Amino acid sequence: MENYDDDYMIDVAKEHEYQNQNEEYSTAFLKWRSDKKNPYGYKFVHDTREHTYVDGEGYVEKKPAQAEKKALLKCCLLLGITMLFMLAVDLGSVLTVKYYFGLNDGVGVYYSELYDYKPIRADAVLFTAVCSLLKYIVPIVVFKGLSRLPAKVMLPVAKGSFKIGAFGVLLMLVVMAIGRIGNFLLAGLFGLVKIDSLYYDYIYTDNQTVMLIFFVTQFILVPLLIEILFRGLILQTFRQFGDLFAILITSFVSCLCYYSLSQIGYIFCASLVVGLFTVRSGSIYTAFAMRISGRVVTFIMTYISLQLGYVGGKITETVICLAIFAGAIVAYSRLVSRGDWNFNIKNDESHMTLGEKLKASATSTALIAWIILAFFLTVFTIKII
Repeated sequence: MENYDDDYMIDVAKEHEYQNQNEEYSTAFLKWRSDKKNPYGYKFVHDTREHTYVDGEGYVEKKPAQAEKKALLKCCLLLGITMLFMLAVDLGSVLTVKYYFGLNDGVGVYYSELYDYKPIRADAVLFTAVCSLLKYIVPIVVFKGLSRLPAKVMLPVAKGSFKIGAFGVLLMLVVMAIGRIGNFLLAGLFGLVKIDSLYYDYIYTDNQTVMLIFFVTQFILVPLLIEILFRGLILQTFRQFGDLFAILITSFVSCLCYYSLSQIGYIFCASLVVGLFTVRSGSIYTAFAMRISGRVVTFIMTYISLQLGYVGGKITETVICLAIFAGAIVAYSRLVSRGDWNFNIKNDESHMTLGEKLKASATSTALIAWIILAFFLTVFTIKII
């Protein structure tokens, strides 16, 4: 017999549909969200025929927005704690490099030093490689340990996403090319007021073994860890509050953890694109491919600039960027003409508006504390020309 009572029931977790995800993903997410012992799951089950009496107001129906805000604040607390652990690793790394290894200018390529580059100590390079891994491993362990987000949700996999993923890689390269140009121009503007800007984390030593470890770390392991943390754990957790909000808050957080004034805009835009294609393809492998490809091409362009000098390097970079732009235009036109770009970024399925969610997030003490400390670390690492 059909249960007519279901017509009056509201179950936000059960009714939520996740774009481009398989049944295993949805089932695992539903079980996680519905767990009564899980403070980070947005769950609300209510019979609309039931009302609660409140003095001075009369009988009031329970609202799912209250449960959503409560869960959102819990998730923001978790996010803030996670990022504070990341900042602790970064702070320890910065202080050690500066005072133990004596590298007052840091271990990256700065705008003013792009064409006067020298090798540094092998142990400093090795230390930097280890810290770059710990920067993401520690937050992953913290977030995963506290949230207990299922692996099937944390690492979503969808079949048939290769075409979208391939275009995502190409668009990532477009954003990288635009961001590189913007970073160069912005670094020049900062230079006018005597503020040097980090151009790229490209360091080297004469020890070939250490360099091999550094390259594997920077171009394979770190990109994978970045995406497991941001597009895996954080983005997927916040998808219960809507895809658009999840992509925005993930991009905002990821751009601040680079502590670079000239790179904030580029990192934010790149994170938006990676988040968008992760949700569109339904697969974390899309994020892996986009992140690795962006890092590799950025390294190639940096290497060219270092080897060919200002004029030759910029000409070659321009040719590469134009080729990327042309390829992106062709790929996008084909996707649109074939109807392969079917995606609703405003798939919120939420009882709070985007503004309400952003406002609620801004009241999270842990998250705000991290933002303030990240700002101070950014100021601390500024280099005066």
